[in-house]
Amino acid sequence: MQHNTISPLIMQNRLLSQARSGARAQSAAIGSAIQRTNSKNSGDSDSVKNDRETKKNNKLLEESRENFTALKKAAEEVKERSKKLQDILEKDIENMTEEEAAKYRASVEEKITDFVNGYNSLIRSLNKESSGANGTYLKQLKEYFGRSSKLLGEMGIKADSEGILSVDKELLAAADLTDLKTAFAGKSSFAGKISARAEDIIANAQTNLGILNKSLNAGNYTYNRTGSDIYDILNGSGKYDVLS
Repeated sequence: MQHNTISPLIMQNRLLSQARSGARAQSAAIGSAIQRTNSKNSGDSDSVKNDRETKKNNKLLEESRENFTALKKAAEEVKERSKKLQDILEKDIENMTEEEAAKYRASVEEKITDFVNGYNSLIRSLNKESSGANGTYLKQLKEYFGRSSKLLGEMGIKADSEGILSVDKELLAAADLTDLKTAFAGKSSFAGKISARAEDIIANAQTNLGILNKSLNAGNYTYNRTGSDIYDILNGSGKYDVLS
């Protein structure tokens, strides 16, 4: 029996393509949704109820905007920290003095800890807005760690049940530099893969923020947010289900 498989590259291209398509469809739907809801509100005798519902929906949108803003920032930070970590690991240490080598090693360990902290912030932000594409990204980040968990565990980096990492500084200090480079230097390393996925997360967050900002500035309408993300078309479309 032949099994169809989807390469990671095709998967990511599909996510980004659907994000852009969802954004265009969402923008078109906003106008008609506003008109439908305003028409309904004009004929509703219970204006207080409608006002309460509008405030509730706008609050949900505001919360989502806050989550996507924090998510974008977290992804940008982890990408930046990954670059700094990979840059320092590429340095030639052959001609360093003993003192220079000690300072270099301390700097490497500091940047690994910074990267781990950034990774944890990204995981927490994805957990707050984890539907649709973000749910896929969250799963991928955890899978990347799982594939490197043996090597990372040997250098004191482990994950709890929520995917949050911790660092044993003594084990990290004792880790071989070659192992650190394997784990954190290069596109195929754990840090390299996280950085690449962070770029997709940033693009997705920007798309959603653009739509949310337009929605909140366009007027009042009913938005039924039931665990789905911005790819849901307003007032009645199906949930955006990636890679189903």
